[in-house]
Amino acid sequence: MQAMNSESEELNRQLLESVLRIKSMAGIHEQLYKANNFSKLQFSDSLKSLSNSIVETLQADTEVNIDFDLQPIELNINQSVPCSLLINEVISNILKHGFIGRDKGTIQIQADEESDMVTIRVVDDGVGLPDDFDEKKHSSLGLELIDLLTKQLDGENRYISNGTGTTFELKFKKADVKGAASGFLI
Repeated sequence: MQAMNSESEELNRQLLESVLRIKSMAGIHEQLYKANNFSKLQFSDSLKSLSNSIVETLQADTEVNIDFDLQPIELNINQSVPCSLLINEVISNILKHGFIGRDKGTIQIQADEESDMVTIRVVDDGVGLPDDFDEKKHSSLGLELIDLLTKQLDGENRYISNGTGTTFELKFKKADVKGAASGFLI
């Protein structure tokens, strides 16, 4: 409500980003309750609803299509929550920075699992990263959260940009992590 009534674009943006983080966590919990399983969920299904929700909520000037190539992946809630928050930040960054000056754009989300190793890729056909991009130097709350959440997952991430888009890749080992999600505070 504050975002809708605010005249400050910056405050509006910050409030909408907070709403998306809350919706990410709420979506995970909603899926758990629907499945009557309070510890694991089909994360691939969560990625679809989360991604669509982010695009709808941010209401970008660019018409954005989302393509999915997802293997079924079942994750423990304590990996699902940080992974969802991380993907929320990645997609939000794409919508804010990746399609500047574009009428249309595509985001492709890929997820697969091999030998308990989960790989998630978020690929856009946007403007790409600046030549001098270094996530350690271009520190923002979103990039800091991506780094923190990757560490929480005991994973690794990387950005690949070729001037015609950007690929974000996240890899982590699937595990029955106890208490990780409950220990993360926004």
